[in-house]
Amino acid sequence: MRILHVDRLRGWGGRGNRTLQVLRGLRQRGLEVAYATQLGGAAAEHAGAAGIETLEFGMRGARLYTSAISLARIAKERRFDVVHCHASRDQSVGLLLKATGAHPALVRTCHNPPRLRSGRLSRLQYAPVDAFIAVSHFVERSATEAGLPATKVQTIHDAVDLTEFRPRTEDEGRLPAGFRSDCLRIGHVSRLAPQKGVEPLLRATARLLRAGVSKLQCILVGGGEAQWRPLVSELGIDDHVLFTGHRDDVPDLVRWFDVFVLVPIGEEALGTVYIEALASGVPVVGSDIGGVSEVVDDTVGALLPPNDTDALVLALNALANSPEKRASLGSAARTRAVCAFGLDRMVDETLEIYRRLVRNRPP
Repeated sequence: MRILHVDRLRGWGGRGNRTLQVLRGLRQRGLEVAYATQLGGAAAEHAGAAGIETLEFGMRGARLYTSAISLARIAKERRFDVVHCHASRDQSVGLLLKATGAHPALVRTCHNPPRLRSGRLSRLQYAPVDAFIAVSHFVERSATEAGLPATKVQTIHDAVDLTEFRPRTEDEGRLPAGFRSDCLRIGHVSRLAPQKGVEPLLRATARLLRAGVSKLQCILVGGGEAQWRPLVSELGIDDHVLFTGHRDDVPDLVRWFDVFVLVPIGEEALGTVYIEALASGVPVVGSDIGGVSEVVDDTVGALLPPNDTDALVLALNALANSPEKRASLGSAARTRAVCAFGLDRMVDETLEIYRRLVRNRPP
């Protein structure tokens, strides 16, 4: 079976990482895979480093359409069985293949709830897709409510490498630079955008310190710290906040957190970073929004109303005062990750969709 993934992705994040995980897994199972993506983008760099065949094209603006014609020609010559797209405009390649007489199965991953417009153009865009993969049941519900056929939509949750994200051992070695050994380490990983709930976390940190939880360190991993420095100074918590900036060694950091906190106030399709924390054996505090409840509940941490600093303070205070509870939740978190969010499960479920579509493809 020959599989082509198409994504105009220029930067890098959860979407690209999931795609690369699937491509690696398919290759390990003996399938021929290729990845068509933005010329010179981060996705091409990551795929190339992983040894995945990469087809680079200019896929922005008007160049998308000329590149789509070239890519469609290549895809037809290579006789790909499945073309798997990751965004609306990527589907132009699949549409061209359908129009030119090739008959690959066309798959689309919905990494976020789709925004279907009314009218003929929207129906033409989505009708040729044979199967939609939603990254959460929340996205699946949103997709069907938006008008996608329920028979075509299936949830396959994100996954993580359970050997890369793992609990730390007793002989793990030194703490990462800047991490304090005498504190409860509350960790957060994101691009530090306002919708990721950074402000509630910083305000909760200040309130906990004022309430007497003095041995506390808030560690924020990700780019964008400049916008938060003034608030940290205003709250008087400079000595208790560590900004690490963007890091490529996130697994080595997360396992040193005592609690992981990500309390978004905007839409969250699922949140792979929650799964990474679970796999690292760390209790997780999240917002009850979007697909987060499919990963986090009170057996592995706490699920809170969005933008509720009072609830966050109460949850963190309870965890700060009970090492036993943190240990129990952390153990349950790792068990959940192993049972529900391993890479083999995600790859096998994706491959089963491919096989079903190819079996049912018209001659």
